[in-house]
Amino acid sequence: MTWLKPSWQAVLAILLCVVAFALGAMSTPEAAALAEPAATVAYPYMGTKGLILGLLLIAALVSTVRLAPLVEAVVLFVGAHVAAWLLVRGIGGFEGTALAPYFLV
Repeated sequence: MTWLKPSWQAVLAILLCVVAFALGAMSTPEAAALAEPAATVAYPYMGTKGLILGLLLIAALVSTVRLAPLVEAVVLFVGAHVAAWLLVRGIGGFEGTALAPYFLV
């Protein structure tokens, strides 16, 4: 019996996180701030983008390993819900500015 059991959902989640990371900015204000580093505009996700993608990647990777079903469920629940909370919290005040990476995660 092997210790690895990748599901298509986990593989797709990992792929989407990698693509979202490669595309860069998650919102228009963040893209503008990255283009002009001297700007003093408050923008969402610059600090939390790595945390969001990290949580989702760790949860997806843990789900590919054979663990007890309860442990796997807790890891997926916590990872997905904390990442979703960070996404919703970060877009507040910047509605309508989300770019493709926001929708990929």
